[in-house]
Amino acid sequence: MTNIIIECNVCKHQYKVHEGRVGEKFHCFCGNTLTVPSVKIHDAAVVRCSSCGGARGKDREPFCSYCGSSFTIHERDLNTICPHCMTRISSKAKFCHSCATPIASEDVDFDKTDMDCPVCDNVKLHSRKMNSHAFSMKECSHCAGLW
Repeated sequence: MTNIIIECNVCKHQYKVHEGRVGEKFHCFCGNTLTVPSVKIHDAAVVRCSSCGGARGKDREPFCSYCGSSFTIHERDLNTICPHCMTRISSKAKFCHSCATPIASEDVDFDKTDMDCPVCDNVKLHSRKMNSHAFSMKECSHCAGLW
């Protein structure tokens, strides 16, 4: 399954979510509400090194001329989407190989609970662990409510 990287337009924090969650909402650590978008995915016109962002030469050499990373390893793992240009990139990429955007996303894990959202009818809350904190919160993927 393809992962989509969403970037908060307020604080620029990046989150990696599964493509199957299109339309769901969640909160950024800064408090902004983010919605998983439906995206039109495409392949890069210019390939850039996923490790350093350097452009690949016209001869399609197998290694980056700047840092020595292998292009073939990254080309096999194109199951993540860049938040800026919507190009397929490696899940291990540090930069988009098309637009050279720095990639520093964290996974957004949604564990369904058996609790209903008090605002939305028949929508189950998700339990979301806060990465750098020792707690989790209940979040509605429909209204983005927090409990």
